[in-house]
Amino acid sequence: MNTSSLPLVTPVIKKFNCYYQASVIDIKEVEEFTINTQHKSVWKIIRFPMWLGFFAICAIVIGASVPSSPFTVKSAGSWYFGIQNHSILKGSFTPSPTEIYLGLIGPFGGLIVFIRAWWTLYRRVAVRPGIPLKYLVIIGAVWLIPLIMAPPLFSRDSYSYAAQGEMASKGINPYQYGVNILGENANVYYNQVDQFWQYTPVPYGPVDLTISATIMDATNHAELFAILLLRLVMGVGGILLAALFFPFIAKKVGVDPSVAFVFGILNPVTLLHVIGGIHNDGIMVGIMVAGIALAKMNRKILGICICALAALVKAPALLAAAFIGWNWPGRSAKPLERFKYLSVSGALSLATMFIVTWFTGFGWGWLHNLNAPNAVINWLSPTTGLAKLFTRLFHLVGIHFSSGAVLTIFRESGTVLSLALATYYLLSSHKNEWIVNLGIAFLLVVMLSPVVQPWYLSWGIILMSFSQRSRAKSIALALAIITTFYGLPSGLLLVQQIFKTSPLVVVPSLLIFVALVVWPLISWFRRIQRIALKMNSVPV
Repeated sequence: MNTSSLPLVTPVIKKFNCYYQASVIDIKEVEEFTINTQHKSVWKIIRFPMWLGFFAICAIVIGASVPSSPFTVKSAGSWYFGIQNHSILKGSFTPSPTEIYLGLIGPFGGLIVFIRAWWTLYRRVAVRPGIPLKYLVIIGAVWLIPLIMAPPLFSRDSYSYAAQGEMASKGINPYQYGVNILGENANVYYNQVDQFWQYTPVPYGPVDLTISATIMDATNHAELFAILLLRLVMGVGGILLAALFFPFIAKKVGVDPSVAFVFGILNPVTLLHVIGGIHNDGIMVGIMVAGIALAKMNRKILGICICALAALVKAPALLAAAFIGWNWPGRSAKPLERFKYLSVSGALSLATMFIVTWFTGFGWGWLHNLNAPNAVINWLSPTTGLAKLFTRLFHLVGIHFSSGAVLTIFRESGTVLSLALATYYLLSSHKNEWIVNLGIAFLLVVMLSPVVQPWYLSWGIILMSFSQRSRAKSIALALAIITTFYGLPSGLLLVQQIFKTSPLVVVPSLLIFVALVVWPLISWFRRIQRIALKMNSVPV
């Protein structure tokens, strides 16, 4: 090359270099602009339901914490605030109009508003696939802030866990004795447990007892600190464990992870009952979902063992191990081969349960206590409700049957039917997505069981978030909404109190409820009307 031409080439090279650097800077600016635009667009979509849900949960917590509210325990030592009066539960105390107003509007109105917030978020995420999960995790964290500070909502089960952990930490076998052995009025844990369960041995597995006992030792037996840690471990920790595996499972089954996360993790049953109420169903579901994810990673043996570990918290998780075993050989396998792998799954599960039970030292006494929850008689269980209804109808026409006999027949029939349906969904699970079949089986087992509690439904609702079957998912969504109101014990007392007080309280309360219910109904009606008009405008 002629060196004399370099002075002419050098300016050209420098100019080209400037253009290149400028273009790189422009590309980076475009990328940053796109990210910022996407960030602002996502927040514009989700900020309304996020803050609406946050204020709704705050209303629930405040309303449930006032001294007159029956939605949390009000005896001394039950929580850091809201324990000044307990007599409203017996109907002997007439609260002030302000307390009635807060106690009624807060929980009931807050539940209605939160359901609207969750539904709005679900709809917005469903029609805009691909929203990064980090935004939804932020929403979950915002909604958890008031829940973590709240007393146990709608249930006393957390006090039972604390009392059982206290027994286990002191060498008392909870499978042989009820918490009454701790001593009436001599132990703070005994006083908070529902009277119905004070003499009932524990129906939970040794892993549950190990967690409770460890928490009691770690907190030096400080009751309120122990309850708070139970919420963080069994509630928040269990659901977070499930949430960690949600994106992987969702991608495996072809579902948008964001939609599955909102449906399964942020639904009102999971947040308000499992976490708000502090139930060990959270840790059971978390471990079970981890086992299911491992099975999806082709680590079937480890997945089965993990699900067996979840069954040592609550027995129903063992059903997940059976589904993994049945689907182990793949979709094209013959029934005989499937039964072989199902047997292997059963053997692995039993081996895991034997080893863990031996290691914990609590024994197998919990198996004899599995029917303990069936002692509860309420109308929320379809089989129990139908038995009570038929008994009354028979009595009206002059046919007198023993109510206990009718109740037993209906309950046993429901149990047999649920087992038959669960078996059907197990044997046909290889034809569809087996995780969804497992979710349906859980929902059927719960709905046909002698006792239905809203947190039981979390087993199936969380798994139904991976469903692509619109009808099945719609049923699960309806259950998540309707059963949220199941766990409102003694709410009727507040309704009775409000009609005994000043019209200045009654009228505003009714107006607020009407507004909370009618407002979303009007917007939904308008949306349906617009869809109908569009359909009518399409030429045939």
